[in-house]
Order: sequence, then structure tokens, then C-alpha cells
Amino acid sequence: MALMLAPTLLWADAQLTRLYDLLEFDAYLEVTRIEGMREIEDGAPEMLGRSADGGYLAQMARVYDADRMRETILYHLERGLNSQQIDAALVFFGSDLGMRITEFEVAARRAISDTDVEESARDAWLRAEETHPWLSARIHDFIDVSDLIERNVSGALNSNLRFYQGLVDGGSIELTQDEMLIEVWAQEPALRDDTESWMGGYLLLAYQPLSQTDITDYLAFWKTDTGRALNAAVFAGYNALYDEISYATGRIIALNVDTQEL
Repeated sequence: MALMLAPTLLWADAQLTRLYDLLEFDAYLEVTRIEGMREIEDGAPEMLGRSADGGYLAQMARVYDADRMRETILYHLERGLNSQQIDAALVFFGSDLGMRITEFEVAARRAISDTDVEESARDAWLRAEETHPWLSARIHDFIDVSDLIERNVSGALNSNLRFYQGLVDGGSIELTQDEMLIEVWAQEPALRDDTESWMGGYLLLAYQPLSQTDITDYLAFWKTDTGRALNAAVFAGYNALYDEISYATGRIIALNVDTQEL
């Protein structure tokens, strides 16, 4: 029986990998690594009381291991999508429209990693109802259909909690679980405002090159069972990934603070 099932399992794995590649997750994960390492280096004086040295950065770099991040995303795609949904997603994202959309989304994600571009995108979103009324309305539709604000805010709050847990487990700070939750929830209003501004600016930047027909078709995809399942699987993967990264970051900071004090 195992031998009979093997070709089917290999085919399913190949299809999942194909979807991963079509959606260019490696490109997004590279941006995640670059932004994370930049934040770690810039934040070292506040977190450690000193500049980041080579040993500290090397420890942090291992947190952003490309193979591990890839496996985390693939695992949750596999858990969240059945074979029919994988096939349907491959049809859409393997089409000319799907590939163009992914190209624009990746380009926008790379671009908005630059602080000047990010500021410009946020400003553009503030004016979008006047300058791009139809597109602005559709972006709100995208946000609502995929629950982008709530999912991102929830994921960020959880990862912030994991960061505190890493600091506590590493012995850097002493907080109870309730105290950590209070600290995290105090960040929610500012985090929500920031997420709404960033998401609107990013989607505006990504979708301006698309026609109204393109955007309508793309929005329709996310309303399908496949679109909803893919959206949930992607968020599950990223939430797991950021939880791991945040906890490990807290532990490494705690280790280096203790080492410096000794």
C-alpha cells in the first residue's frame, strides 16, 4: 500500500511546492529576514545597552534560517489546503493575471521596506479616497474579505507576547503571564492604527498598475472556498513563524544581556 501511495504523495508535494514558488514566498521571507535583522541591529543599544557585536548578530541570523522558515510555511499550506484547493490556486496563480499580481505584490513589499517609500505609501493612502476612489473602495473590500487588519493585529499581539515570554524564560525580566498580557494589550490601539495605515499604503502601491477588471477578478478569487482556505493557511504559517522568531529573539536578548552584565 505504501508503494502504491508514494507517487500520489510525491505529486501532492510537488504541487504544493509549485504553489509556494508561484506565490514567491522565498522573496517575502527574505524581506522578513532583512527587516528583522535591521530592527535587531538598530534596537541593540536599547535592548542590550550597547551596540550589536558579531556574535550577537550571528545568533540572531540563525533565527532567520531560510530553510526553517520555508518549512514552516509549507507545513501550514499542507495542513490548510486540500488537493482540490491546491489545484484551484495553481490555476489562478499560474495564469498570466495571477503571475502579474504576484509580481506587483512582491515588488511593492520590497519597495515598502524602504522607510521613505513606506512614508510615501502611507501618505498616499490617506488621500486615496480622493485620488483613487474606485481602487480605494476595492482595497477596503480586500481588507474586509481576507480580514487583513484583524488577522495581522492578532498575529502581532501574539508574537509580542512570545517576545516577552522569551525575555522572561531567558531570565532578563520578571513578569507574570497576566502582566505580560497587560503590556501586550496596551499596544493594541497603536498597533491597529499602524497596521491600517501600512496595509492600505502597501495594497495601493501594489495594485495601482492593475486594471479594474484585474482587481475585480482577483477579489473574486479571495471570496472562493480556495481563496479563504489559502488566506487562512498563509496566516497560520506566518503566525507560527513570527511566534518562533519573537520567542527566540527574546531568549537571545536575555542571554546577551546576562552575558554583558557578568
